[in-house]
Amino acid sequence: MIACKKETPNYNIRDNANSKQEQDILYEELHGINIGPINKYGLIADIHFMNDKLLMLDVKSDSIFVHYNLKGELKKSFNKGEGPNEFVSPQFLKITGFNNFSTDIQIFDFNKGLFKLNLIDQKKESYFTLGNYDYKTSVQSIVLIEEGIFAMANLDPLIKFSIYNDVVKKTKKIPHNKNFDIVNSKRYLESVTPVDIGFNKKHKLIYTWNGALNSIDLHDKNGVFIKSYSFGTNKNINNKNFDRKYFYYYNVKSQGDYIYGIYAGFNTFDNFTESLIPNLKSEIHVFNIKTDEMKRYKLDRLVNSCSIDFENNIVYCIEENSESQPLMKYEINKKN
Repeated sequence: MIACKKETPNYNIRDNANSKQEQDILYEELHGINIGPINKYGLIADIHFMNDKLLMLDVKSDSIFVHYNLKGELKKSFNKGEGPNEFVSPQFLKITGFNNFSTDIQIFDFNKGLFKLNLIDQKKESYFTLGNYDYKTSVQSIVLIEEGIFAMANLDPLIKFSIYNDVVKKTKKIPHNKNFDIVNSKRYLESVTPVDIGFNKKHKLIYTWNGALNSIDLHDKNGVFIKSYSFGTNKNINNKNFDRKYFYYYNVKSQGDYIYGIYAGFNTFDNFTESLIPNLKSEIHVFNIKTDEMKRYKLDRLVNSCSIDFENNIVYCIEENSESQPLMKYEINKKN
């Protein structure tokens, strides 16, 4: 690790009046180590940290949810199958929220709905079923805002996302941001419509992102746009036209006063091959919701998901090219 240092500002905040404000960036390089069990996983697609425990989503194993307590104890929950408490297609699952890792985990199951999992009793119950919803096949993610109210990311290019009230059976459609850097065409909107969505409970904020954009957007719980965190230049935009070649933010999460995500920033279209993957390295960008300060952590390898223990300044990641021991640990400089 090296100490934090100021870097040339390349981070903007855009508010609902489209005004920009530049901020400084705190920068640090991190070097990680692989930890945890060896040859105990299928393919880990996501990871979450809470109270000295990790929850991982395994999409290539008979047991789907991996519970690891950082002391070497590993438990697996929920089987792949067609039973009442099983999931047919783990690759179409998303962990979209949780209150704890024992009895209250929110899982979006594509084309089915949002479920609450109890890992102790190995049971699931439905929060919301997509069966009678008009856009069931286009919904990409669902997050619970409050009882009976859900925010949904779908593929409808005419809206950014929607908020559905299951009590009164009404949908509120949230429009796209005005973007003066591009020509607003249907093709552009199809490319940048958020495919994922999250909710920060402390600040009651909905946040959205799309890998084609170098920004993360924040809205209040009613869908009103508040601000956008933007890093660098979007190389997909050229002469006010949009051509999707570069990939930016993914696996975005939020807890407490922070929103963070993995940043790629590389071209995934021109001359991109599997042989290049070992040479690619991820970054993690952390934004402070209260102060708007940004911290940029450059990793020593490519990861597909991460979760941060802010109390102990540790980042847990899943390495892209390690199936035998994919769990990684990065320690952040505590002076940062």
